[in-house]
Parts: sequence; C-alpha cells; structure tokens
Amino acid sequence: MVDERSDANGPPDPEIKVTDRRQFSAEGERLGDDVEDDAAPVQEGPPETEELPAGASFDGLVMGLVGTALVHLGEIPDAAGETGTVDLPAAREAIDLLGILGEKTAGNLAPEEQQFLDRWLSSVRMMFTERAQPR
Repeated sequence: MVDERSDANGPPDPEIKVTDRRQFSAEGERLGDDVEDDAAPVQEGPPETEELPAGASFDGLVMGLVGTALVHLGEIPDAAGETGTVDLPAAREAIDLLGILGEKTAGNLAPEEQQFLDRWLSSVRMMFTERAQPR
C-alpha cells in the first residue's frame, strides 16, 4: 500500500516539528520560566461591563425558563403547536433552574426583579404540584 502523503518514488514528507509547551514535568514539578505561555493574559480588577444584546433582560431569562416549565406542564403549546403533553421531569428541571437562579442572585436584584422572579417561581411550583398529584 502506498502512503497517500508522499509519492512512492518521491521525497519523504517534510519533518514534523513538535513543541512541548507543558508547564509541569511528569513528576508534577513546575518547569522553568522559559516555557512559553499562550494563555490569555490575566485581567486584574473587575471585568469590563459589556452591553447586553437588544432585548436581553433578566425578565426575559425568567420568562424563558417559565415558558419551558409551562410547556412541559402542558399549559401552553410547544413548538409544534401541541398542548396538553405533560413531562414532569422536564418541568421540574426548568423549575429547579428558576430556583437556582433565585438563590444565586439573592441580594443582587432590584426589588421589582426579585418580586417578578418570586411570583413566577411560586406560580409554576404550584402548577407542578397540582399536575404531580395522582388523580
């Protein structure tokens, strides 16, 4: 079989050069400062504030998760336009994500944002509880 990288009678492939950029030896010891570091420079201080894309908001994030929970609770139509299909594990996941969002943002939201999140989280939890009850 002929190697596709070179002609059977032609010159061999050019030499491949490998540069070892590991920062630690096989024993786990840090190598000298002569090791090149291609990592991004470390930024000191707080990150620069980036503008959000148009339409991006905390309320939009909350409503995206609420919408997902409502679809899986069968309360609103899914992307195919079908309604009434209940997927409790998927609904629970969306509701849990809302809960995590509430925990991680506690103390950092404007009062209106906190009320908005709390109101919707309470509503979808109640809907979930009602759907999860055996009939």
